[in-house]
Amino acid sequence: MLEETAGWLQIPDPVIEDCRKDDNAFDALICALIARAADLGRLFPVGDAEKGREEGWIRLPHRTSLRNLGSTNCILETPA
Repeated sequence: MLEETAGWLQIPDPVIEDCRKDDNAFDALICALIARAADLGRLFPVGDAEKGREEGWIRLPHRTSLRNLGSTNCILETPA
């Protein structure tokens, strides 16, 4: 993850240490990155959006999106 985000994401050493020690801190960092990917439309679509909302499905980012999350030049999804 650090290699993929090296060009734009700066994580302070204490935060990295927290992530190593505490799964909750790491989960929060991952959730923040996924939220950014969602904002830029870089998540895989859900086949059944209504069912996904009801069941709380988690959408995953595109494989190469990490390196692009610091840029606003990403292609945005068209709202359904």
